[in-house]
Amino acid sequence: MTGGMGGSWSPFVFFPLMFELTFQELSVGVVGVALVFVCGAVWISRWSNGNAERRGVRFRLVCRLCRHVWEDRSRERYPVCPSCGADNRRRRRPRPW
Repeated sequence: MTGGMGGSWSPFVFFPLMFELTFQELSVGVVGVALVFVCGAVWISRWSNGNAERRGVRFRLVCRLCRHVWEDRSRERYPVCPSCGADNRRRRRPRPW
């Protein structure tokens, strides 16, 4: 493949922007990009794990008498414990932030 009017091949046809970097600048850049990638992956993992935890706790109830734990997806204000039959009042959970 020739670049231009029949001349020899030139890399500047495909890569018009060339940067001159020292080995130190290149290594700092690679380590910096890797650090940003790892920190982003950790943040995304913690965020998705926190969302799953909040979704799991949303419908979980604890009986005030027998301490039985169960999941109730109904909208009743006073759900009945399946173990002892006691009425339990739903509490609003405080926001974590």
